[in-house]
Amino acid sequence: MFITDRDLLMHEPSLFRDVVWTGQRLCKGVASVTGTTLTASALDNDFAAASIGAGHVAVVDGIACEVISRDDTDQLTVSRIRPTQLEPAIPVGPITDKPLWIVTFAPQIRLVHLQLLRLIGAEETGTGALPGAILESQITNPGDLASLEAFGVLAFLLAAAAATAASSSPLAVRAAFYRGLFSQERSRVTVRLDLDGDGVADAERRLNAAALERA
Repeated sequence: MFITDRDLLMHEPSLFRDVVWTGQRLCKGVASVTGTTLTASALDNDFAAASIGAGHVAVVDGIACEVISRDDTDQLTVSRIRPTQLEPAIPVGPITDKPLWIVTFAPQIRLVHLQLLRLIGAEETGTGALPGAILESQITNPGDLASLEAFGVLAFLLAAAAATAASSSPLAVRAAFYRGLFSQERSRVTVRLDLDGDGVADAERRLNAAALERA
């Protein structure tokens, strides 16, 4: 996949508060944070069992922060959201014995990811693709597709959350906003492909046009 939960947090800081019920809860408990070290207790599912790691989002005392690493079954290195993942961690604490939960939107990310691969005409690597099929691993600029995937996921999540609300509700308006961003980004982005396996892109595809083949 081109993004993680962290990327959704960058675009929509309130996502893990407003529509957390549409995600998959991985664990909850009580946590304290000193600087960038989060230590949890009373976990219903420890961090190793829940496969918590870099890219997840932990919400402690109502503050959504990105997980940089899992250091123990009850300890994480966390940061307030950084401009890029290459930046130093930004302290979150001090926080003492406050509610903690970690929810993921990975299932929804995967659904949108598969839709994007179909638009590209590609298939997931290692899934029994037919000989000659374009594989996800042949995309040389996956980072350029991150915003597109994030906008698609956010539009999907917010529309699902607003399904029973009026079209003028805040959630529905936000869903429409991200649908617009998705459409704009889709018309802009170019996918570069390495078709001959030499590590250099030798083909390009645009997602706003169908690929034509000779009958």
